[in-house]
Amino acid sequence: MHLGCRLSHVTDYPSEHVLNAVRANVTANESLLGPDLAHRCKVEGHLWGSEVDPSLQGQFDMALVRGLWHACLIL
Repeated sequence: MHLGCRLSHVTDYPSEHVLNAVRANVTANESLLGPDLAHRCKVEGHLWGSEVDPSLQGQFDMALVRGLWHACLIL
């Protein structure tokens, strides 16, 4: 956000539990990223291999992509 972008999309697995954790991280770092962060950072779910939501389509100046696979076992 400090690099001058007008809008940032943050995507993760489309589970409300996961997306709420991402939203909490965005909120926790709001002071580092600027006062109007909520208006410039969208958190959305996306499942790799599924059709891309129209809000995520278009021209981007930069894309940071990271894949992480982990499993949680709850007994």
